[in-house]
Amino acid sequence: MLGVAKKKDLQMIRSVWSDLMSMLMASQAALLNDAEPVAASDDTFVLKFKHEIHCQMAMDNTSFVETVEANISKLTQTNYSFIGIPEDQWHDVRENFIKTHAAGDEEHTEGEGAPQTGEPEPEDSFVSEAAKLVGEDLLEVKE
Repeated sequence: MLGVAKKKDLQMIRSVWSDLMSMLMASQAALLNDAEPVAASDDTFVLKFKHEIHCQMAMDNTSFVETVEANISKLTQTNYSFIGIPEDQWHDVRENFIKTHAAGDEEHTEGEGAPQTGEPEPEDSFVSEAAKLVGEDLLEVKE
């Protein structure tokens, strides 16, 4: 899913998040208090939970998942499904995805006989891809 994630989709989910919370029963909203959308494509979004137990409780509750997906779909006019992930696992998944994409970029742009096309260096495309995934405001580049 991360390979097709787009900033505009994440922004759309985030823009309706408070409306979603107000549509849910108090017990359902409580499960999402420390959760936040962190990536989205045109039909799926990743919901990061601060605590693994809340993630498990939410994802194991079919009624809860259906309610969240139905309300998000009403608010965005798009049929979304979501993937719940605990915060500590999200960091690992995101890091692995970024490393995999960076390695793929290096394979395509480096090496003997690689054409010089004037395209950005691999780390520049890596940074721009990361910016697309998480947004400029959440991205911190360290040299």
